Amino acid sequence: MRSHVNWAIRRAEPADASALAALAIGVWLHTYAGDGIPPDFADYVLGAFSAEDMTAQIAASDRSLFVCSSGERLLGFASLSHADARADRPHFSTELERLYVLSSFARCGIGRGLLAACESHLRERGEAGYWLRAYAGNEKALAFYDGIGFERLGLDWFALGDQRYENVLFGKLLRTDDPA
Repeated sequence: MRSHVNWAIRRAEPADASALAALAIGVWLHTYAGDGIPPDFADYVLGAFSAEDMTAQIAASDRSLFVCSSGERLLGFASLSHADARADRPHFSTELERLYVLSSFARCGIGRGLLAACESHLRERGEAGYWLRAYAGNEKALAFYDGIGFERLGLDWFALGDQRYENVLFGKLLRTDDPA
């Protein structure tokens, strides 16, 4: 843990694209490939997390990306998709696709800071709530979301090759009025 590092949260910029891609690959592999990197994992991360893809996400009108940086170094990021409402719960109008923090900066408040930026942004947009998927095998992430006011909504699956990985669905309301 590096609690002495000064960091700030801001909107992602096109110049962040390469660092975002590298950070995403590192965090994804750390989370899912603890016992080695099979070919389908390598193919997935190299296809899903390119600098070009990150540049497109930063520019997309239906996405919002926030980064946590210390100077020029990225420590984490959050990615919102405003196009992914839950059909079964329409008041969860946006998906938190990724909340990735480098493991060496875990428990420094970065995850909470990124979520606070996301929630502030969603409130400005007038959104009632948001949802996310967390890998069922990531006990730290599950405890984190349980501990900061997210509601468990059920289960979902992530398919990669011929394997399926269980995910827990979470949702969080940002306002208590009826958004309908």
